[in-house]
Amino acid sequence: MVIVDRVRNGLGVVRNDSTLIRTQLIFLSILTTISWIGVAMTPLLLEHPIVLVGFSPRLLFLTLAAPVTSLPMFLLVGTFRLCVADPVNFSVGKVLGPRIHERLQRKKRLPEWFTERLSQTKLFRKYAMAALIFFRPNGITMNIAGANGVSGKQAAVLGLAGTVVYLITLHAGIGFIAH
Repeated sequence: MVIVDRVRNGLGVVRNDSTLIRTQLIFLSILTTISWIGVAMTPLLLEHPIVLVGFSPRLLFLTLAAPVTSLPMFLLVGTFRLCVADPVNFSVGKVLGPRIHERLQRKKRLPEWFTERLSQTKLFRKYAMAALIFFRPNGITMNIAGANGVSGKQAAVLGLAGTVVYLITLHAGIGFIAH
């Protein structure tokens, strides 16, 4: 029953907004399907963890791939897979605007004080959003950035830099632990 309600709510958003949103949601659905395929193929691909990262960039797969993959290959595959959906998520946030805040608050993914601060202070919005994008570049963060008027170029650069730093840190840390 909960799933049916979620689908109805999602369809309401799609009906009210442009074809761009539909296209973006189809793209995100395809990426999700690819991730599910990767998870389903895990037993077959355990000997090739970088392929698993290509399918689904989960922390488990990144951790398996880090000690057995060169840093350039790890960065190439990991960065591509972790960043491929960022522009789409950013654009969805830009189109949906404040509705993103309401949805995230309902799901308890965004504290009320954060939303209040975003709407009150340009300075907070500018620096907090930059830090959030750099340190946690994911779909929800990109939705919030798009909804709060962060420039696309700034979000892309910070998201890419944050992802690369994350992957280098993970590769070095796992390499240190493995040896």
